[in-house]
Amino acid sequence: RAAASAHRSGSLRLVLPGDLAAGLERTGREHGATLFMVLLAVYQVLLSRHSGQEDFAVGSPTAGRDRTELERVVGYLTNTLVMRADLAGDPEFGEFLGRVREAVLDAHTHQEIPFERLLADLGVDRDTSRTPLFQTMLILHSQESLAPEPFDGLPSEPFEASGDFAKFDVMLEAWRGEDDLTLLFGYDAGLFDAETIENLAGRMAALLRNVVTGTALPVSALPMLTGSDAAALRHLAASAGAAGRGGARTVPELVADAVRRAPEAVAVECGGEATTYAELDERARRLAPLLRGHDVVGVCLGRSPGTIVTLLAVWHAGAAYLPLDPEHPDERLAGLVRDAGVSLVVTDGTRELSFPALRTVGVDAAGRPVAPVPEGAGSGGPGTGAYVIYTSGSTGTPKGVVVEHTGLAERVRWMAEYYGLGPGDRVVQFASLGFDTHAEEIYPALAARATVVMLPDGGASLPDHLAASDGVTVLDLPTAYWHRLVDLVDEIRWPASLRLVILGGEQVHAGTQETVLLMVSKRSGVTEAFSRDKVIAGVRRA
Repeated sequence: RAAASAHRSGSLRLVLPGDLAAGLERTGREHGATLFMVLLAVYQVLLSRHSGQEDFAVGSPTAGRDRTELERVVGYLTNTLVMRADLAGDPEFGEFLGRVREAVLDAHTHQEIPFERLLADLGVDRDTSRTPLFQTMLILHSQESLAPEPFDGLPSEPFEASGDFAKFDVMLEAWRGEDDLTLLFGYDAGLFDAETIENLAGRMAALLRNVVTGTALPVSALPMLTGSDAAALRHLAASAGAAGRGGARTVPELVADAVRRAPEAVAVECGGEATTYAELDERARRLAPLLRGHDVVGVCLGRSPGTIVTLLAVWHAGAAYLPLDPEHPDERLAGLVRDAGVSLVVTDGTRELSFPALRTVGVDAAGRPVAPVPEGAGSGGPGTGAYVIYTSGSTGTPKGVVVEHTGLAERVRWMAEYYGLGPGDRVVQFASLGFDTHAEEIYPALAARATVVMLPDGGASLPDHLAASDGVTVLDLPTAYWHRLVDLVDEIRWPASLRLVILGGEQVHAGTQETVLLMVSKRSGVTEAFSRDKVIAGVRRA
């Protein structure tokens, strides 16, 4: 939404058959409601299902002729009523229609209160980009149709009175004719495409048909998909199936493809030690037989190439891994192991684990098993689960979630493509294994035949690493850490190779953005007086 809109209007007309209109009136009578109340209830369900909101308002005008002596007075007496939509608790449509009935009756009971006074008494802050209290209106006109009618013997024809100006974001008008029900969707063309409104109207019609056939369904379950919606879903399902059948479906397969295409490229770099893709794959497959026979394998390792070797080995063994941060206390780790049903943990020996019924497998920093591997032992393919990740537990008991291979693979493929990752990239692995972010740092880089740069001493050593390395191209950081890093912007030697910073976790401070833009402008040779537009233009030129 722009700060100000030109309110350029668009419109779409939909004519529904008379038997549907009669069915809606019958549904209303069964619940003590009018046709207007039924239309308003369905419209509010439509808006809620599209917006995800369950408490909002829809406006509607009233004629303002509630006294007999006003019926023949010439003039504009209309007032605007505000109808609150309350879909809390996902009620059945019949129950929700009852709520709408009460809201409409209450609004009409107090219709003499001017809308302007309502705004003043409520102290509503005015915003030039939108109308106050509500942004959409529903009108059921009293005349039977849009067709021209003679006026006391005089011929007449309709014309568009509003011109090219949209009064609201969306306005739905309805006319009940003898043989039909006409819906006219007017909308702000600066906010909505014509196709969006066409889809909205089609779903409105689908909802209307379905409330006629039954009102016992919860409002969230009322069918509203159109034929084009169903076709689009079938196409997406077919495309996903074709992609799954035709290419690498899991991250292990994506990594295996990188191994085949660039075996001698550096996959992981840590503390001056480099591990090639061929070495990474060979060590993972050698370790895998020691991990077979388990659904979930705990991985309690620090920052080393052996950690990535172990994660891949767990997948080769047909299991999912549970990240266990060696810096966490015993009570935390024991709780995760017990909740996930883990009986095997891979460790480097620096952390003593004494949990009941727990077996450990030791690996060194390179991922080589400490114990010998049985001769002839092979490895299986990955299961459905990729890893199990737990919430922090700061608001209660930590909860585990199984991240499946299909979802992880889609995320990894998207990131590698969207961020333009390739063989020349060097991606810093910042997050500890216990955070979900580790998957976004490690696997897209490996799938793209890039290099994962691990920090042996964690995030505290990142400034030193940036100063010592000219090769880092991608950083993926928590926003809070980035804010602190930018505070030291003039003290850090930023590598000239750095091309992308990915931030997540919370909103970035505006001042931080400006500081970074200024930093980039200096690196890019922009010499004009600093401004956001000039810096962006300068960066693009550079």
